[in-house]
Amino acid sequence: MKTIWKFPLKVTDVQTLEIPLPATVRAVQVQSNTVCLWAEVDPESEKALVTILLAGTGHPLPEGKTRYISTFQLHGGSLVFHAYESIG
Repeated sequence: MKTIWKFPLKVTDVQTLEIPLPATVRAVQVQSNTVCLWAEVDPESEKALVTILLAGTGHPLPEGKTRYISTFQLHGGSLVFHAYESIG
């Protein structure tokens, strides 16, 4: 049975998460001042590492094959980031 899991993220260029696969990433947003990723997962599935990339507006985009996830804002919108999943 699938469920939604939340994964807190650091505000850094590259990070890896251990997520049951296959997973469907649904959003990246800020909750109580913490950046979080939500994904549909099957808790019984084997976990694997997934690479998440963040790029601030005006900064270089991640290189290589990526899939856009979401845009989120921090500090009342003064900082805007764009989240990607590495797919290669």
